[in-house]
Amino acid sequence: MLNSKKYTVQICGETYVIVSAEPTDKIELSVANVDALMRNINDGTVSTSLKKSAILTALRLSLEIQSLKEELSQTQQAVQRIITQLEIP
Repeated sequence: MLNSKKYTVQICGETYVIVSAEPTDKIELSVANVDALMRNINDGTVSTSLKKSAILTALRLSLEIQSLKEELSQTQQAVQRIITQLEIP
């Protein structure tokens, strides 16, 4: 990957190496978000495996992405309606 950096991060006490061209602040924020979600999922159960926590975290993030895509689509439609109303025939 062009301009990639290697990051060593901790998520739920496990060490991972990430190679990404994304800016450091985005990587750090993403790692913090995933770590917090996984810890939250683990706190809600007696004993959750790391794999199960990762899958549940991925599902939660996928649902959030779907909701944001729907919201974006609705916003784009609203903007298009406004543009259409403002256009001079």
